[in-house]
Amino acid sequence: AMNWEELLAKIRHEALVTGVPSIDERGFSLLRCLTADFRPKRVLEIGTANGYTAFGMLSVMDPAATLTTIELDPERVARARRWVRQADVAERLFVLEGDAAEVLLHLSPSFDLVYLDAAKGQYLANLESLLPLLADGATIIADDIFHDGLLNTPWEAIPRRQRTIVKRLQEFLARLRQQPFYDVRVEHTGNGMAIARFR
Repeated sequence: AMNWEELLAKIRHEALVTGVPSIDERGFSLLRCLTADFRPKRVLEIGTANGYTAFGMLSVMDPAATLTTIELDPERVARARRWVRQADVAERLFVLEGDAAEVLLHLSPSFDLVYLDAAKGQYLANLESLLPLLADGATIIADDIFHDGLLNTPWEAIPRRQRTIVKRLQEFLARLRQQPFYDVRVEHTGNGMAIARFR
């Protein structure tokens, strides 16, 4: 049988060694707990990196459930696919290469859990493309929502080059708090996770 914890430790180690940004351990634990609680059948992740979070979610999912993850960087795609082969989960974990804005147009509904962890400035645009792909009652989890604490920083204290991202994250959260989402909450674990249910 698969030793998930051993595999995850290896993938995390690779991320550290190769300098691929990785979720912090508290955020990772929360993500796995949420995934286990929601019992999703089809998961979509935007931002694979080297596959650490995808495998983290997969490890607590039903054996029949599938996960599709999208990554722009070809080198990261290759790394993630290598782990897929090594873990022999090619029929459950699909790594798609490309820009999420483009890839989302070609996916078939419906996903019941979506994890956003790519370019934060794109969360709002991603969300609009995601709406037709969501199952009723789907959950969206968006990571790193505080953007290093800047979301709660007075505007004039935010470095200019960061203002666009902060503004877009604020717009993203505002959009989640409107219809068609309900039960929007922000967890303060790690860099902050927004969790929203789709109606």
